[in-house]
Amino acid sequence: MPTIVTASELRQILGVSENLYDDDYLDQIIDTAEGVILPMLQELEVGDYSDDARVQSAILTVSVEVFQSRVAPGGQIEGVDFQPTPFRMGRSLWNKCSGLLGALVDVDTIAQ
Repeated sequence: MPTIVTASELRQILGVSENLYDDDYLDQIIDTAEGVILPMLQELEVGDYSDDARVQSAILTVSVEVFQSRVAPGGQIEGVDFQPTPFRMGRSLWNKCSGLLGALVDVDTIAQ
């Protein structure tokens, strides 16, 4: 169950209705995003991050990319120029999020 971002927040970002994608489906996507972002942060209680806009933005960023990779034909996302961008779930996604998270990242975890 997601702890930082809700299904309705993600639904609003995606611009989709509840008829198309129910809360359970979106919760799975948010769980995936939280599973990527939270382990990289300094070891605090999860509740300490629930009101942090930087963490919420990073989780929403990853959630949108996961959603798009799941619903895109062939799993290949198109960019704003309609060109396929197959590597959006890789290192470039972390680079986007690292700018948002800045000082919250546990550098000891990355160095291991």
